[in-house]
Amino acid sequence: GVALTLVVFWWLDGIHNYATPTGLQLLLRVVIWLFFMARLYYASPTLRDASYRATLRRHNILGAQTYKLIWVTRSADLVLCHLPALMAKIDEVHHSIYGRAAEPGTWEQSLGRFVDFTIYVTDKNVERIHKLKDLAAGSLAEGKICFCRPNLHEEITKFTQRQLIDQIDAGKDAPGIITDVTFCGAPNIAMQAHHAVHASNIISAALGYPHCRTLFREEFYGFSPPVRKTQVKTLPTEKHTQPEC
Repeated sequence: GVALTLVVFWWLDGIHNYATPTGLQLLLRVVIWLFFMARLYYASPTLRDASYRATLRRHNILGAQTYKLIWVTRSADLVLCHLPALMAKIDEVHHSIYGRAAEPGTWEQSLGRFVDFTIYVTDKNVERIHKLKDLAAGSLAEGKICFCRPNLHEEITKFTQRQLIDQIDAGKDAPGIITDVTFCGAPNIAMQAHHAVHASNIISAALGYPHCRTLFREEFYGFSPPVRKTQVKTLPTEKHTQPEC
């Protein structure tokens, strides 16, 4: 309606002088573009969410977006290989944002509010477990490695509960928090994560915040079990010998 009204006034003021607009036409052009920019801003969830909610959650200087890695592995050697690179990246990002190196036990209160990780190791080799514990002691990964199987249902629902607390603090008018659970692994474990996502959405709806949704996406880059090749068994042939005369 606003754009149509402006076009009508534009046409009444003179339709043939588009190349050399009058002062009124220039003003109408500015109003139209401001109107389009406002529509684009309110129609974009990314722009609206990052700018509006960032002012409501000031404890996170990086805005409203958070990321948490939950890594489950059977191999302690695999974690020993990749953990130094992970800690180096965390220290690099922490230094680039806060101007100082990440300190063990305290970085969770700064960068840890934006990015976090928990590693579950189910390796039974005592020697490898001790090596991993020694590597994590006094490092950025201290307290981030658990030597047990995770309860994915509890992990996902607890994360949703923390998000709901932030949503309640922000108020009813704040945009809803969208949590994206991306799972990569065995399909049977993915089903457990999917059930936890469904339970999280039930919790949000029961508390009166149905716009705070948890989405689920499954990615599987594993391997298929090898096909067993069946060998055709051949019966031994009997050799018939002629009796000697």
